[in-house]
Amino acid sequence: MRKQTFPPIYDFGITTMKGVVDSIGNSPVFGFEEITPEWKAASYAIRAQQESGDPIDEDSIEAHLDVLIERGAVFEYRPAKLLALAYAEGEVAP
Repeated sequence: MRKQTFPPIYDFGITTMKGVVDSIGNSPVFGFEEITPEWKAASYAIRAQQESGDPIDEDSIEAHLDVLIERGAVFEYRPAKLLALAYAEGEVAP
């Protein structure tokens, strides 16, 4: 996994799950190569868990990533999970 230098916090500006899945599938965009599908998936998992008001932990990250996979998002699961957990553990500063 490539080392990320900034937190996986992405404002999808999208209100539907289909929009989120499509956005993940349209990554990276030229000039923003660091915003990979894995980075966007991690961002979604973090934001979704923050909105729930519960702590970010491994189980919650996996649950949100699983929802993305079930809805058709294409990304590498393990790197997305590790990036989200690194953020949750403070290894990637907000």
